Amino acid sequence: MKLRTKSLIMNLMLPVIVYALIMVITFIQISRYKIKDIAETQNAVLHAASSDIVAVLNNKKAVLKAGSRLNSIKNLSNIMPQKHIEGELEKIPEYHLAKNDLQSLVTDIKGVSLLYFATESSPIIISQDWANIPDDYDARTRGWYKETKNKKDTFITSPYLTADSEAENTLTITMGHPIFEGSKFNGTIAMDMSITDITDEMKRLQNEHQELSITLFNGSNEQILYSKTATFEDNIFMRDLFAALGYNEEQQKDFITLFKKVNDTGEPGRFESHRVVALYKIKGTPWLIAASFNKQELINAELRPTFIVFMLSAIIFIFVLLFGYISSRFLIFKPIKDLSTRFYDISHGEGDLTVRIDTKNRDELGELATNFNSFTDKIRDIIKNIIQVTSNIEGRQLEVAGITQETASASVEISSNVDSINKQMEDLNTQFQSVSSAMDEIDATVNSLFDSTEIQNNAVDETSSSIEEMVAQLDSVAKIVNEKKKEAEQLTHIINESGKQISDGTTANEEVVELAGKVSEMSEVISNIATQTNLLSMNAAIEAAHAGDAGKGFAVVADEIRKLAESAQDNSGEIQETISNILNKVNVAYNISKSSEETFQKLREGTNSTILALEEINVSTQELSQGGALIISANSKLSQVSAQVSDSTQEMSNTIALITESTRNAADISIHVKEGMAEIAHGTGDISESVNVINNLADEVTNNTNKLKDETNKFKV
Repeated sequence: MKLRTKSLIMNLMLPVIVYALIMVITFIQISRYKIKDIAETQNAVLHAASSDIVAVLNNKKAVLKAGSRLNSIKNLSNIMPQKHIEGELEKIPEYHLAKNDLQSLVTDIKGVSLLYFATESSPIIISQDWANIPDDYDARTRGWYKETKNKKDTFITSPYLTADSEAENTLTITMGHPIFEGSKFNGTIAMDMSITDITDEMKRLQNEHQELSITLFNGSNEQILYSKTATFEDNIFMRDLFAALGYNEEQQKDFITLFKKVNDTGEPGRFESHRVVALYKIKGTPWLIAASFNKQELINAELRPTFIVFMLSAIIFIFVLLFGYISSRFLIFKPIKDLSTRFYDISHGEGDLTVRIDTKNRDELGELATNFNSFTDKIRDIIKNIIQVTSNIEGRQLEVAGITQETASASVEISSNVDSINKQMEDLNTQFQSVSSAMDEIDATVNSLFDSTEIQNNAVDETSSSIEEMVAQLDSVAKIVNEKKKEAEQLTHIINESGKQISDGTTANEEVVELAGKVSEMSEVISNIATQTNLLSMNAAIEAAHAGDAGKGFAVVADEIRKLAESAQDNSGEIQETISNILNKVNVAYNISKSSEETFQKLREGTNSTILALEEINVSTQELSQGGALIISANSKLSQVSAQVSDSTQEMSNTIALITESTRNAADISIHVKEGMAEIAHGTGDISESVNVINNLADEVTNNTNKLKDETNKFKV
């Protein structure tokens, strides 16, 4: 490829390509920055719209909260009538107070068409103005009432169209707020209000940001409340927009999934295809607001003026490059062509190095011509030196031939000596390997002994720990046995005392039985005496009857004696029965005391046996404790011996390791020596070959020198 072609590529085509790449990269960056900028604007618009809507709703919500705290409403809620009859309500003073309070709340509030409340106790509603409602109307069954009651918080209905006296088809929502009596739900205060101010805010934002399409959705049924091209009255739903947006079936599913996610979680969402859509859930409402833009349309609108500027600058740039290329042909390429012709004459002509280039230019081309003249002068000097050197080389060739022959003889002798040393090193290496194997076996044995000693030490330590623990447990057992022995001795003393008391009780029971027998005998004597006295009183009565009037006084005495005898006989029977019961109880107590005495005797014997067993256990534990101490002492000595053996095996292992390492080092040295000898042998072979090569090269040098002499003679110096 000639210089002109290269210049055309480098100075014209390459800058054009670079300029085109710069233009493409610039377009891409501008597109990215514009999309990023519009995305930030998109989020800012949604945030502002959401904040404005929430502010409007919070203003209305504040009115409802103030109304829920009015005493007039709370007082009227307790006496609400069941029928919505204006005449009856006018008779209630609380009605006028509540109505006036409601009117004062909405006096300065824009967009509120009706402010009213309903309670749990009545189906009617009370509003700031009289409202005609059907006879079967029950506010408690209405959605706004039930949802507010369920949420126990402010509730906003979906928008609906209503007609009032001022305007038709007004887009209205109902906002309800609970009324509490303490912590008890007592009713709902609500307002019907137009959302015209909200849609007006949407229009304002839309006018300010024409590049965006702002849409307000009802999250519950996906109906469009406001958009750039549609309103609520058009009864258009989100799915109706898909065809206009150009979404395919998969994109429609993805957008619906995102819509539901934002509606359920309240977190912002973003959907990107050929249109970029950002979704916000408006806090405290069932509404979602979206802002979207078409990426391609946005890029086209942004890049069109930039593209025109780039194209104009590209045309100017190409003209400048063409002018530079044409100028360079006369100012640069023509002098270079002259230089090329001179070089061609030297290379393909007779080799005339006395040729000169005359130049008057003082630029780089002039410097190139001057350097060319200097170059030919140096080449002429070099050719002269080469002619002289070739003459000297011819005289040195014979000396080189003699030296190479001597070198060949010396290399043969070195090769013989190297072979002898290699054989000796092989024998020495075999012996080193035998010693190393033996040391490895000894080291393995010592390591096995060291491991066994470690195992023995661990076993001794574990045994000592176990025995120490056993001795401690035996000491604890001995202590417990001594304590239990003392307790058993105390128990024996208590048993003896209790047995003595029970024996005394048994003796006392026997004495009570004897006394009870005597009392029983005495009661029998009394009973006999009473019987005889009764017989005597009967005889005295008979005799008194025989005596007539003279015996009446004696008859009275006899009758009293009979009664006394009967009473004595009855008391004697009761005493006899009581004594019998006492004897039965005493016999039972006697048998129990006898049984207890026998039981305490057995318990005394068992306790004495327990004391003897505890003494034997105490003696045994003391003997075991002494034996454990002896075992611990023996284990300590065994542990010391094992430690000494372990230290000795460790020292032996270290010594063996040093010997093994020394042997291996010696073996490595012998291997290195052998390898060195091999390298020497290989080097001597190389020397022999080199000598042969030198001889061949000497012949070639002679031939080349002759050729070089012939070639240099061609130059005219």
